[in-house]
Amino acid sequence: MHEDTPPSSETGTTVYYWQSRSGFLLSSLIPEATFIQAIPGEDSVEVINRLPQSVDRFILHLAVSQTHAFPLRRDHLLSALRDRRVAVVNEHVFDVTKRHIQDVCRAADLPVAEATRDSPPTQQLIVKTNYNYGANNERALSAELRTLLGLTCISNVVLNAKKYKVVPRRNIPDAWWNRPELCIERFVENPDHIFYRVYVAGRHVAVSKVIDPKPIKKMPVGIERQTATFLLKPTALALVAGQFECPRSLLQTLFTFLAAFQLEYGALDIVFEPPNSYFVIDVNNTPFWGGSGHPELLKFLRDGLLQFSPSR
Repeated sequence: MHEDTPPSSETGTTVYYWQSRSGFLLSSLIPEATFIQAIPGEDSVEVINRLPQSVDRFILHLAVSQTHAFPLRRDHLLSALRDRRVAVVNEHVFDVTKRHIQDVCRAADLPVAEATRDSPPTQQLIVKTNYNYGANNERALSAELRTLLGLTCISNVVLNAKKYKVVPRRNIPDAWWNRPELCIERFVENPDHIFYRVYVAGRHVAVSKVIDPKPIKKMPVGIERQTATFLLKPTALALVAGQFECPRSLLQTLFTFLAAFQLEYGALDIVFEPPNSYFVIDVNNTPFWGGSGHPELLKFLRDGLLQFSPSR
């Protein structure tokens, strides 16, 4: 059963979502948008028939790691939206798997976290699911739907995101290196326990610096953060306001990655290794928000989305 909201007279924004409504950042940024719930396995024609006449901005907000088939014949939907001169947010983002992120970093000549079986025996590595968040949402689909949607790489080694394994390379079985449902990365850390959560909304980019001593870095509701905001220009990130000074190497990594990945809305996690290496380890095109607070940050991100056009 799907639950669509009535078309809004306040905005032409339509959100096509799955498993990503209540508590998610987008619902806080544009609560007045028209929300259309995706039905796994539906054809693009069914989505087109549910579009409000007033749509001028369409946001793909699907909480699975590969969205090639959300909906089926996705290219047909995108073509129909272009014909109606609708701006599509994240049109080019359809794979946020861990392995793909590392492939993008490698191709862009950025630091790569993905490990190899030739890593030193004592090097600490982390074993994750290739799909985001332990493949939690992919597991919620029936086996038939997973096959239809091309989401079949479900791990029985790592059962959820809380079961990621941090172990020395010598303790990793050889067979794990060839399992497509896993991603094995260097366990990147620094003595100050710093990591960065980056929010992207059109040309508006916010970098939050967080201190978290836990081995698996997260962004729990209420954690203290320092944030700097930027405008994404054609050649660089231009500072708008900042509670801390972003290292130049971090900004260079971020700018290069955004250009290569073409993310127009979402969040990144970046970890730091001294002296000046920054690793993109996670992309989330449906970031969670959860609580309230940070009204200036929310307004900055909202403005970025509402000003979005594909020609940015």
